[in-house]
Amino acid sequence: MNQGYEPTAAELDELRDLIRTYGEDRVFAFEFLDDLGPKGLLELTGALATYQLDHPGKDVDDVLFDRDRAAMVRDLQNGLGKMLATATEPAGTSGGLRGEDYTRGEYELSSQWVSDLMTAGRGRMDIGDPSSPMRYVEGVHGYQLLSPLLHNGGLDPGFVATVGGDIVDFEMEQGKGSDLWNVGRGENVRLDWTQGHDDNSLPAGYDPVNALMDGLSRNGEGARDLFTGVTESSTDPRAPDGGRLPRLDYLLTDRNWEADLPGGPGWTAEALQHGEDYRKNGLDDLGVALERATLDHPGPAARHLVEAIVYESSVDEKVTGAQDADRAEHAKGKESNEFMKTDVIPPEMRDSMARIMSRYIADVNGNISDADYGTPDAIDVDRQQLVRFLADIGKEEAAHDIVARAEAGYGAAAYDYVLSGRQNPDADLRANLDAMKVISQNYGGVMGALDLGAVEAKIETSVQLDERTNADIETRYKIVGPLVEGAVGATVAKVPGAGDLLNGYVEQALEGLEEWEKTDSSGQTRYEVGEILGAGRNSAVAIAEAAFYESGKLPGLESMFRDGNGGMRPMSELIDDDFASWREYKATIGVDTVSTAATEAGTAYQLGYDWAKSTLTPDMPKGG
Repeated sequence: MNQGYEPTAAELDELRDLIRTYGEDRVFAFEFLDDLGPKGLLELTGALATYQLDHPGKDVDDVLFDRDRAAMVRDLQNGLGKMLATATEPAGTSGGLRGEDYTRGEYELSSQWVSDLMTAGRGRMDIGDPSSPMRYVEGVHGYQLLSPLLHNGGLDPGFVATVGGDIVDFEMEQGKGSDLWNVGRGENVRLDWTQGHDDNSLPAGYDPVNALMDGLSRNGEGARDLFTGVTESSTDPRAPDGGRLPRLDYLLTDRNWEADLPGGPGWTAEALQHGEDYRKNGLDDLGVALERATLDHPGPAARHLVEAIVYESSVDEKVTGAQDADRAEHAKGKESNEFMKTDVIPPEMRDSMARIMSRYIADVNGNISDADYGTPDAIDVDRQQLVRFLADIGKEEAAHDIVARAEAGYGAAAYDYVLSGRQNPDADLRANLDAMKVISQNYGGVMGALDLGAVEAKIETSVQLDERTNADIETRYKIVGPLVEGAVGATVAKVPGAGDLLNGYVEQALEGLEEWEKTDSSGQTRYEVGEILGAGRNSAVAIAEAAFYESGKLPGLESMFRDGNGGMRPMSELIDDDFASWREYKATIGVDTVSTAATEAGTAYQLGYDWAKSTLTPDMPKGG
């Protein structure tokens, strides 16, 4: 702790051995950190960081770089992070009707210690040796020195939500964005060695929000509590019932995510050349943190967060053209900015947002149809905002695929729920057709919005992919909604009674869709705008047809496709002649049943696409 003293390698090695051996022992961790104090902990992590400088380029080429010393600093900072997690883990007892009375454990850092840590985090301090200017940095915020310890995904959720929430609040209050952390930036001084050093893009620790997002990406409960810990009321009727989430709004739509590098001319040149690539690290981690917050611990808080993600993304000024103070008013009309020139979701986060939507796919369908669930167990978002959000996901092929698979699985499960009689055992085929029509409309609304994003992205970039043949038709099914090998999973669990679909129906029926596409295709396909729309419509039709085929409710069909045991062959086992017979059946005996359902499914898809297009690109002609 003496700024002018540089410990020997043996002394550092002794400290590392102590922390490795006893760092996760509650008594040792508590006594060590309690005696050291919050400010002392921050000063120690800062002092350690100055023992080795980090220049741009490969460290192996730097004659001034000591790899063993860098590894020592890394181990000590990681060890301090484990000690902090150990000493702040709740070990006391709760009392009161709701557990509101908490008595901390004997070897658990007190709430005052945590409060003092936040005070020190907001303060400024100098680190390193004043007599050695290369190793001396003035005016670093305490939270920057806490940064290396925040990567630890094992920190107590309550602790990380409290302290991490204060980091975000502090940055918001200063009104400088991530520039707040640029005041004290030492030349070639890396504050955070825990993630390595050979990769120049690894955050240097000056921006503690980057480290915080990394830790939250492995701490779903802490992430959920941090994002939902502060709420604001709103007069906008489309805002979440639980209120707006200012921390989420700030991180998702307002924050400037810049390169987190050491200071000095060499690193300035590095930032100018690669800064945008480094910016992605924080956004990627924010996306994963939101995944963990909404998916790992389902419940009211997670649902509130999902609703807020859609809402805050949709009413941001970059979408509405309004400033923060007026954007709720402006957002009541159509979005003012052009769809393709405005990203509702940062591209780095689209995959994460797609995974969230796929987990809540049943609720997505309910909101697309403006259905009132009448239950607190479903998310409730504005339909127009949801369409914009889905269309933005659709701009990215991989993200489009994630939601398309979930929607296809959900649609197939919902059709089966109707045709199996589980929804209404007394319903005849006409009643089933009416129920299927509702499912088709929801499917068309979801896939229409997704495909609009894919179409507009293709038009915007003028990209036409290579021709495909039947041999690689599986790749095409990334667009049309492949339904095999895990397409359903948690999706069908949201459909009452749909669990038995996993016992054969989905795999058989939807493997058949691939064969259906191969048989009816011309043998080669271009991924052009017309093909995306055609594939989307064909997929909607094929899912409805396959559901009817597998249901056993079509008169006369079983006798046409018997297997060796007297039962009906699954669609996945049909061959070319069988598909010809199937087409003939649809045109004759099945014209009032399966063909009607298929027509309604195709029409619903087209209507869903056209509605999304008229909503988001009102000045452009409809596709078809």
